[in-house]
Amino acid sequence: MRRLRNLGLFGLASLIAGIALLWIFQAQLLPILFGVNFDSGSGGRADLSVPDGYAVSVFAEGLDGPRFMAVAPDGVLYVAERGADRVVALPDGDDDGVADAVVEVGSDYGSAHDIEFDAAGSLFVAGETTLYRVTLDAVARREDRREVVIDGLPTGGHSTKTVEVLHDGDLLLSIGSSCDVCEEEDERRAAISVVTLEGEQRVFMRGLRNAVGVWVDDATGRAWATNMGRDRLGDDRPPETLYEIVDGADAGWPRCHAGELPDP
Repeated sequence: MRRLRNLGLFGLASLIAGIALLWIFQAQLLPILFGVNFDSGSGGRADLSVPDGYAVSVFAEGLDGPRFMAVAPDGVLYVAERGADRVVALPDGDDDGVADAVVEVGSDYGSAHDIEFDAAGSLFVAGETTLYRVTLDAVARREDRREVVIDGLPTGGHSTKTVEVLHDGDLLLSIGSSCDVCEEEDERRAAISVVTLEGEQRVFMRGLRNAVGVWVDDATGRAWATNMGRDRLGDDRPPETLYEIVDGADAGWPRCHAGELPDP
């Protein structure tokens, strides 16, 4: 009986020691061996650091999940407030660096993520499944009319959409992948498409896992995109990348990352 009791205590002690070693391995050794980090604890305050000669101040507050912004032809800042599924205008009539009001332009876009103006002042709003063109009341800065440019966009996985206006009036539309790494069945995913105002869509550049940030240089017409790399290869692999958006190009996902890292 005493031997059984001793064996039981030994087994319990071994279990506790095993759990402790496993915790040490995942918390200390795993990051060193494989470059994988497991965050723990709550986040703290992050202060912005800016170069000499610059300062940071709050322009508007109380917004629910603000995402991308765009400046209208008249100089007023508009924001896609994704958490509230609306677009707001933030006029600053006295130029004191603080918004005078938060004006609701429109709502119910299907998780509004990105907005962009064209040269004529039309506002494009990218929701998860639909891209809209909005005509604004120039005085009230509110939605006067809403048209669907294209709908039935794929969702799930990386569900946000990003829109930019090209010099010829066509639109770039970024749609992220449905997964971390996989072969997509829908060619529109993990790609940037060009969309006409008549709703025609074709893939422009592919192999971009999640090109959330898209920008067109007004001076040259060249387009650029930031791309979010795959998970579970380590804290620093693959590096986040910036690409020029080129018609017919393939950035490599899911076969390779950052141009030179083959997927394992």
